[in-house]
Amino acid sequence: MEWGEHSFKPTATSEFLIKSIYQTIDKPVETLLDLGCGIGVVGIALMKHGLAKNLFASDITPESVQLTDLNCRNNNIEVEARVSNILDNWDNKRFNIIANDISGVAVDVAQKSSWFNNVPVEA
Repeated sequence: MEWGEHSFKPTATSEFLIKSIYQTIDKPVETLLDLGCGIGVVGIALMKHGLAKNLFASDITPESVQLTDLNCRNNNIEVEARVSNILDNWDNKRFNIIANDISGVAVDVAQKSSWFNNVPVEA
């Protein structure tokens, strides 16, 4: 996987999210949105597991969206990736599953943590 200076890297939370979706979904759905996609790990893992027919992904940073697109191409997965602050740029689009890996940490706490170096926390 490729990642950049301003892209959030997968954590144990990402792994927990992937595993919990594996355990919940028993047949492929039509559409999956990887919200707060970072470098695309969650969406790619779910697509490789055959849980969705179509992958959509978004993040607040253009670098993350570009890296998600690159990582999907490197894994032979088609994706429609957009820069978006949460759901802002998905008007009138519906998804069967939204996998949300957006941090819910307060800005004051995030600024004191090494996890959030060079990545946005204001979303």
